Amino acid sequence: MDEMPVHLPTPNFDVMIQHLQGFTDEFGHCRNLPSVDTGAAVLDAINGINAQLEQLNQNQRQLSAQVDDVSRDLGNKIERLGQRLGYSDLNSMIRLENSSATRSNAEITPLVNVETGEDITPFPATVGDVDAASAADINRILSELGLPTNGTARAKKRRLNRAIGLTLQKR
Repeated sequence: MDEMPVHLPTPNFDVMIQHLQGFTDEFGHCRNLPSVDTGAAVLDAINGINAQLEQLNQNQRQLSAQVDDVSRDLGNKIERLGQRLGYSDLNSMIRLENSSATRSNAEITPLVNVETGEDITPFPATVGDVDAASAADINRILSELGLPTNGTARAKKRRLNRAIGLTLQKR
């Protein structure tokens, strides 16, 4: 075996520890260097920007959902308006047909509810039945036609006659 010469220096562990401790202390001072400190500041700024972008994305998603809701509501309202216009057109045709009824025993065609399109029931069958209708029936029919129910009994009956298409001549 090779023998080690006795005169070679051996490591001094205490000196090594001191040097490592000094190196560690000096390495810790690196954070005081502008380039290292700026890097941390840049990282903090990037993290802040990312947080703001996430908040903007969340706000955009909320706004998009609100726009979708408004769009859906508007579409539903437009559809209902189209239906109401169709029912009103139908009532106009019925009103024209009913305008020829002048005698109290003349039959009339029932109008339709402007919301549902269903025939208003019960509905007076003749001109005389309209003249004899109760205040409650007049209010109900006016409501189903989407017409106001305010005013005197005479004003409401006149409104109903016009809505049905009846003229106000002596019957």
